[in-house]
Amino acid sequence: MPHKPTIRLAALIALATTAALPQPAAADTINFTNQGTFTTSTLQLNNVTITALSSPGNPGTVNVLNLAGLGVVGGIGNTVVDTAEALTFSFNTFLGADVSYSVFFASNGNGNGTVGDAIIEAFGPNGISLGTVNTTSGSLMSVSSRFGNQLISGFKVQANGDLHRIGLLTFTRVTEVHWRDTTTGLWDVSANWAPTVVPIGVLDTFIDPTIGQTVTGPATGSIVKSLTIGAQTAGTAVLYLQSTGALLVNETTTLTPRGRITGNGSLHATLGITNGGEIDLGVASLTLSGGTLSNSGLVRGNGQIDNDLTNAPTGEIRADANRRILFSGSTNTNDGNINLFDGTVEFKNGLTNSALGVIAGEGKLITGTQLDNAGAIALTGPTQVLGDVVNTGTVIISGAATVTFFDDVMHDESQNANALFRVSAGATAVFLGAFSVNGSVDGANGAVLIEGDLRPGSSPGTASFEGNLATAPTTRTQIEIAGLARGVDYDTIHVGGTLSLAGELDVQVIDGFALGPNQAFDILHADAGITGQFNGLTDGDRVGAFSGNDLFIGYSFNNVTLFTVPEPGTLAPFVITAVALLLRRGSRAIA
Repeated sequence: MPHKPTIRLAALIALATTAALPQPAAADTINFTNQGTFTTSTLQLNNVTITALSSPGNPGTVNVLNLAGLGVVGGIGNTVVDTAEALTFSFNTFLGADVSYSVFFASNGNGNGTVGDAIIEAFGPNGISLGTVNTTSGSLMSVSSRFGNQLISGFKVQANGDLHRIGLLTFTRVTEVHWRDTTTGLWDVSANWAPTVVPIGVLDTFIDPTIGQTVTGPATGSIVKSLTIGAQTAGTAVLYLQSTGALLVNETTTLTPRGRITGNGSLHATLGITNGGEIDLGVASLTLSGGTLSNSGLVRGNGQIDNDLTNAPTGEIRADANRRILFSGSTNTNDGNINLFDGTVEFKNGLTNSALGVIAGEGKLITGTQLDNAGAIALTGPTQVLGDVVNTGTVIISGAATVTFFDDVMHDESQNANALFRVSAGATAVFLGAFSVNGSVDGANGAVLIEGDLRPGSSPGTASFEGNLATAPTTRTQIEIAGLARGVDYDTIHVGGTLSLAGELDVQVIDGFALGPNQAFDILHADAGITGQFNGLTDGDRVGAFSGNDLFIGYSFNNVTLFTVPEPGTLAPFVITAVALLLRRGSRAIA
């Protein structure tokens, strides 16, 4: 039966051809003579797995004999390895150097005059056989020296006509590999690493030369335990991932301030990525995935990041011109900077911009489900914002920019009295979705264009626009009435500049309030004057009937007012006639 290594990477990584001794480390010894007496199909000790073969290709049972060591059940004797029986030793979480075993007992079984004849087969870092050697057992058998002192993932000892028991196993663990100091080259060349072995799934892998070097690869799919990238004293250590080589990191990936990852391949870091250096997605779509990306460095380029994102206060996400960064993780938080330099940043599942977070520049910002902004957004050029926005922080549009919000936007000062939404001089904010304002939109010389719904207040409240406001024929202005106090019991809109009015008026009487006679509601005021009217509603027209009372609309230079008429018994005859004419005209208008 062929060896079945714990780590199977033969289909993933090319075989490391030679393997030098690792850095000196303390040797481990497992004593099999003091483990008690029992039999087992698999023996696990110190991250070493021992199994048995009763004959080639047939699983056997390990015999553990107190004071005598290891054998295999069956054959000539149940306590020894005899005939064609074998014991296999697999290193689970490391590679082995200086591997040797001690024979506790050996005898002759085939009459050839030697004792303990055995066949040793060693397996390389990828579990592939390094060949076999025939040996006559002495008290100490060095496996490593018989295979050129290569690093091994395990070995098999098969009886060759004689009998023996194994008492001790000695080895040195190799758990990490480092890129050599003076080399810029290929990942898949073992000579570029110290010790001389291509990284595999049991090795912590360090690209940490003294000065900056570039590592290209892997050329095929590869697995490592962990990955750290960063030069020690000068320059930048760079890993360029090839498109043909998917790299799987079973634990964490760390980029120090002198580390950089780029290319057009893919990296999956199961336990996440800590970036203190630079992630450059390049121009050909590098893809990252796995656990959370904790960024305190720079992320830029054109590609996709499937990790959740935590952008630290020192972290920067940079969208350069004609570049698009897609974050598809389920949770994205910005405590640092997201800079738009005519590029696109997209968060498939929303973004939380914390009180420390800053989003600045111009380009395209796509936030999927919603952008919750408690920090600062400063847009200085043509920008498109897609996804709902809830602002309890600061939004500033300046530099003669036109910023278009494609989805619903809410600016709510009731959640934060210091919340700010400013459209500075020469700038324009365009809202294609609903714009809900509970507070003010600052900027005396800025312009706001509403193409979607305009929703003042917070059931109800006041919306103030310091500059100019225009509503479009597609706009629906929603006014809620729950009482007679302006801006408290009913919605009102105050415009510091001009108001260009169009679109539909939607009046809702809420909270059980009932209209009565001789009531007035000043719903719109513009200091610099009002032009236009609501669709289908001219001066004096009836808006609708609420609780049996008709509500009318009146326009003046500065105001739009909703009102009810006094009770008929309180009017002079000529006033009654005028009201009757008004009612008839209102009826014709809404017929």
